Amino acid sequence: MPFPLLTLLAVLGAAGVGEGRGAAVVSGPVSSFGAATDSAGTVWVAVAWPDARLQVLRSDDRGGSWSSLAWVPLDSVARQVEVVVGRGDSGRVFVFYLSAANEGDLWAVALDPENGEWRRSTVSVGPDTIDDFAVAVDWDTNYYLYCLFANEQRTGLTGHFTRSRDFGRSWEATQDWWNCWDPCLAHTAGSTVHAVWRDAESGRRIYYTSNRHYGAAANWGQLHSVGTGTGRSFGPVVVQSDTLPEWFSTVWVFYAVGRRDSSMTDIEFAFSTDGGWSWQTGLTLDSSFGDEWLVDAQVSRGGSAVDICYYYGGKGPNEPTAVLWRCGSSLDPGFFSAAVKVSDVRCEPRADGCRPRVVQLPGAVPHGPGFLFSRFGPEGVWFSSPFGGKPDTASRPAIAGRPNPFRAGTCVRLAVADDPCGHVAVFDALGRPVRVVRDGRWDGRDERGRRVPAGAYLLRCGRAQGRVVVSE
Repeated sequence: MPFPLLTLLAVLGAAGVGEGRGAAVVSGPVSSFGAATDSAGTVWVAVAWPDARLQVLRSDDRGGSWSSLAWVPLDSVARQVEVVVGRGDSGRVFVFYLSAANEGDLWAVALDPENGEWRRSTVSVGPDTIDDFAVAVDWDTNYYLYCLFANEQRTGLTGHFTRSRDFGRSWEATQDWWNCWDPCLAHTAGSTVHAVWRDAESGRRIYYTSNRHYGAAANWGQLHSVGTGTGRSFGPVVVQSDTLPEWFSTVWVFYAVGRRDSSMTDIEFAFSTDGGWSWQTGLTLDSSFGDEWLVDAQVSRGGSAVDICYYYGGKGPNEPTAVLWRCGSSLDPGFFSAAVKVSDVRCEPRADGCRPRVVQLPGAVPHGPGFLFSRFGPEGVWFSSPFGGKPDTASRPAIAGRPNPFRAGTCVRLAVADDPCGHVAVFDALGRPVRVVRDGRWDGRDERGRRVPAGAYLLRCGRAQGRVVVSE
C-alpha cells in the first residue's frame, strides 16, 4: 500500500503550480454537473443542460481530452447531479439527478461504460419535496449503492436514507431521520457508511453518525455534534481514509461556517482517528481575508491522503472567485498544506449544483487530484490539474542532488540553481510518495526512518523537478 502523501502541497504553493490553467470539458450555459473517477483513472463527468438533457462524458488521459458517451433526455431540468462508479460485478457508471418535477424527483441512471447504453430507475418520486441529496458507492465486495435525501422546506422527519443491493434497479424502504439538511455520505474501506448533515432546527450544528453494517436499518451508531455551533453552518462533507481496520481509520468532516463577528464565511473541520467514535472539533484551515465555502473532499485510493477544494473570494455575481486546493494525511489529520489556486478567478459562486469538485487521478505520476468547476453564468465545465492532463511543456528548473548517486544512510544535498531547497517531495519510480524533506538534505530513508531500496527516486519542489539514484 502506498505511503501517505503527507504534506506534499506545502511545497507546491509556488507560482505556476495550478495557476488556474483549465481546459474546457463542455462550453455553454449549464444547470449542474457531477464527477467521479474509476480505479483505472478514467474521469467521468455528467452535465445537466437547461434544455432538460443529461450528457455523460469521459476522459481516459486524466483530463487531457474528453469524449461524449451518452445523452439522456430528462422530464425537467436537473438541479443537482452526482456521479459514482461501481466496482466488480456492477461495472456501471451511476448518475443520480434531482429533477425539478414535483418539487424534486430523484432518479438514477446506470450507464454501461463501454457502449453508453443506459437504464433509468426511480429512487424517490412523488409529492414529498426533495431539495438536496447525497450518494455513495460501496468500495467493499457487496457493491451496494447508498442515498440520503432531504426536504429542506421544514423541520421534523426531513431526511431519508435508502440503499440498493441490486446495482440501482430497486431501493429499500427509507430510514427516516430528524432535522436533516445538507446531507453527505461516504463509504471507503470496510463495511462502514458515514453520514453528516446540518441540523435543520438550529442551522448551526453539524451532526455525524455511522453504520458498520453496510447501512442496514437499526444499526446506526451514536450521534455526534462535530461543529462548533458558533455561526450558521452549511455544506458538510465527510470522508474516511482508505485504510484498514476501519475502526482505526481517520474520518474528516469539513463544512462552511458564517462568522458573526466578521460577516465572513470560513471552512472549519473536525477529525476522528478511531473510525468516528471520538472527535476533535473546531479546527480551521487558516485565517484568510476572503470567504471560503462549498468544500469538496476525496481520499486517495489505497492510502491515507485527503484532498480538498473549495471556493475562495467573493460570493456576489461576477466577483473574483477561485478554487483552492489543500492536502492532508491521517498521519497528522489536523494539519493541511498551504492553499494552491487551481482555477482562474471567474468561477460561478452562486450555483450549488455547480460547486467545485475534486477527483482522484490514480494514473498520474506523482499521484494527484484533478478539479472541475464552472465559470460565471454558470457557463461550461472546466478541468484543471497540477499533475494530470496534457503534459506541461514549459521549462522547469532542475533539482540537483550532490552526491548523485549516493548510498542510503548518507545525505544528499538538494538545490535549485545552487540555492538549497526547503521542502522537497520524494517519490519512487512508480510515483508513490516516499518522504517530504524539510531541510534540503535527504538521508535515503522514508517517513518511518527505514532505508529505501536502491534505485531512482523523483524529486519535486514547487515547479522544480529532479532525480537522484540510491546505490547499494
